[in-house]
Amino acid sequence: MIRILTLWFLIIWLSVFTGSTMAQAEGPMLPPLPPVPTASLVLEEASQPVVVEEHWMKIHMLVTAYSPLDSNTRDDENNPDRKTSRNKKTAYHPYGIAADPRVLPYGTRLFVPGYLEQSYPQTAWEVDDTGSRMRDDWRKGVIHIDLRYRGIDTANQWKPKMREVWVDTTTLTEKQKALLRRFQ
Repeated sequence: MIRILTLWFLIIWLSVFTGSTMAQAEGPMLPPLPPVPTASLVLEEASQPVVVEEHWMKIHMLVTAYSPLDSNTRDDENNPDRKTSRNKKTAYHPYGIAADPRVLPYGTRLFVPGYLEQSYPQTAWEVDDTGSRMRDDWRKGVIHIDLRYRGIDTANQWKPKMREVWVDTTTLTEKQKALLRRFQ
């Protein structure tokens, strides 16, 4: 909160003393988000190759979806306190990604084309959960992620399929990056 107030004070101070019009913008001035690559369709339509930021890596992986209310989960359906493996309550964090943390460590940002793009366009989501299916598939040599949705019906619309997913490699070690390069 202090950062936001400091930022607002700085913007107002600059606008008063420099004549800048930044203070006249509607809504809060937020720092820009890091660039997220566009969907692969846009990249293929370009006449010239599009250079995506170096820290994003396109990986082929199995993508499925789940809901904390799914009948296949071991937790009681009526339990509003279900938490991810990073101890986030799913009631407050209904969207996220589950993966094997040995491959995609917790906190790794992923951009999955089609995942919540209508509500949150160009948004990368963090890995904040895991599951036995992701760990079992990694033992078989397949990277598997599970997209978390609020409702079962929406989650069931995602059929298991190999897809191209963008991985933000800024927080990964060189060993982890080399591991992911095998799946490009």
